Amino acid sequence: MKKGLYHSRLSLLMMMLLFSTSILAQYNNEWIDYSKSYYKFKVGESGLYRIPFTTLQANGLANTPAEHFQLWRNGKEVAIFTTKGSGSLGNTDYIEFFGVMNDGKADAIMYKKREFQLSDKWSLQTDTAAYFLTVNATSPNARVLASPNNSATNSLPVEPYFMHRLERNFKDQINPGYASIVGIYVYSSSYDNGEGWSSRNIQPGTPLVEQYNNLAFAPEGPDASLTITAFGNALNERKLQVSVNGSRVIDAAMDYFIARNTTVVVPKNLLGRAIDTIRVNDASTVGSDRITLGKYELVYPRKFDFGGNGLFEFTLPGTSVGNYLEITNFRNNASAPVLYELTEGRRYVADMTFPGKFRFALPAGGTRNFVMMDASAAAVKVVNTMTKRNFIDYTASSRQGNYLMIAHSSLSASSNGDAIQNYKNYRASNDGGKYQVGIYDIDELVDQFAFGIKKHPLSIKNFIAFARAYYAISPQYVLLLGKGVTYDQYRYNESRPVTERINLVPTFGNPGSDNILASSDYDATPEIPIGRLSVTTGDEINAYLEKVKQHDKSLLPVNQTVKDKAWMKNFAHVIGGGDPYLQNLINNYMKSASRFVEDTSYGAKVYAFEKITSAGVDLVNSGMLGNLFTEGLGVVTYFGHSSANSMEFNLDDPSIFDNAGKYPLFIANGCNAGNFFMIP
Repeated sequence: MKKGLYHSRLSLLMMMLLFSTSILAQYNNEWIDYSKSYYKFKVGESGLYRIPFTTLQANGLANTPAEHFQLWRNGKEVAIFTTKGSGSLGNTDYIEFFGVMNDGKADAIMYKKREFQLSDKWSLQTDTAAYFLTVNATSPNARVLASPNNSATNSLPVEPYFMHRLERNFKDQINPGYASIVGIYVYSSSYDNGEGWSSRNIQPGTPLVEQYNNLAFAPEGPDASLTITAFGNALNERKLQVSVNGSRVIDAAMDYFIARNTTVVVPKNLLGRAIDTIRVNDASTVGSDRITLGKYELVYPRKFDFGGNGLFEFTLPGTSVGNYLEITNFRNNASAPVLYELTEGRRYVADMTFPGKFRFALPAGGTRNFVMMDASAAAVKVVNTMTKRNFIDYTASSRQGNYLMIAHSSLSASSNGDAIQNYKNYRASNDGGKYQVGIYDIDELVDQFAFGIKKHPLSIKNFIAFARAYYAISPQYVLLLGKGVTYDQYRYNESRPVTERINLVPTFGNPGSDNILASSDYDATPEIPIGRLSVTTGDEINAYLEKVKQHDKSLLPVNQTVKDKAWMKNFAHVIGGGDPYLQNLINNYMKSASRFVEDTSYGAKVYAFEKITSAGVDLVNSGMLGNLFTEGLGVVTYFGHSSANSMEFNLDDPSIFDNAGKYPLFIANGCNAGNFFMIP
């Protein structure tokens, strides 16, 4: 009795823990109401945006009351200003908001540790953010409200300065981050320490020098502070040295592959030169050593001189009496700029009574974040098009499955019908395993599980985790249909039309790892077996499907004789070392492997092909290899140097081999060989 009660309580506890875990887990789709329609549009540059009545009308929203509009970005509601507070909008009305380009904040969760991301200003995927407009009539929506600017009757003294955050986020290169050195630099597919956008490599002989000719420094203010994030990019000892106008403010050890996030006080007497200079030096005795910077932030007292910018963000401390501002040197194109107070949602229009000055009288409040924006017709960004999205609720039983096919819709078209559906039909059939197959469009997953950030790997990783948590039938397999590209190559080549055609389904990290997409954390052990068919056309899917059918048929309990199946015991070991030492080392490894598969546990017959020349690439004896393929090979293993698109052995064109129905398992052990499926 007691034992039964114990087990009942234990089961209840486990169920509660499982439920609480699923509640706490974040899949990025928590903001979605599946009963609503959403209207997606893109923002690629920060600034003042307006959605005119004509755009709303074109999308069937002309009669929507102004108070019912709701806007989302990255799973958070965005406060909007409407020219009418309530009721239907007219022909000249619009929705206005502060639009922010995509940044790296959504990438932070992909790092092994959050602190490994040295800067979250720039996204590793794209600068383009996705916004979603919807209609919400059941609760108050976030608003920026028009507020009076009573500068004409102001009695407060003008604010002499504010504490400005000069933030320099580098975007010179994508730094691969922490490396293990095993003859060459080897990197983890998980987003690692120091990985991400950074400065160029800073070496002992090439310091980084940053100069500013108008900091608008206010000498009456307090001392400044400097924060810098840096990373050591080689296995050497060094010091990070930083100087401000010739005076050293940081001189700290930063050895090997480590990061340093340092904040120091900068005495105010060091600033305010005609040209202010920040100098960063790598103090190492190794001339080839290098470091990179993620960012630096100089917080200093600044006059309300906005340096000729048409968009300027700043913060004011709390006050019980309010603030009076006189801002100069702001680009406005002869139109009154607007000031958004983001903390409490207020909108002020500048008083331009006095030429060259933009005056604001602000009420009392706590610490407030502001952005001042040029509101001229030349500066305002107009949203002319939106795409209607009705999100799919994947918790519905009809959407669930134990065989998950994640595909790009362009692959459906083929010379033999819908190629994706063909594959699904086979896997759902008795011959194909009789699986409950679900097809999941990658673009839908991007919008739902990655905030619409194109090609973001969290679209797949979050969906798989979601399916494991919520599907009544436990997912058994994941198949990715479509070629992918590592995020760095996608980012560098984002503007090229061909990039979208070859990066159909994203992978995770650099080097790419599909396994991590299906792991519970960021190691390379998937919770569900996952594979990829790296194709760019539907006909390629059909061709592969025919091979799958042949392979599955060969496993049926017919013709299971030595004559019919002996070929599956044939192994080809292809070895390429590059130099005599490595060649000998790899050769010994493969001889050990040969003995293992040749014993009575498997009884394989191993054929070894060794590289014996100094040529970059050797051609495997095509005659012998061709004969083996004709006879049949169960396994082909390559072990040696490689890149993403070449090995030290040329295995020749597969089309010349006569091996229909006899398809070997191909194992490639080589540097960057894991990326071969992502190269066109």
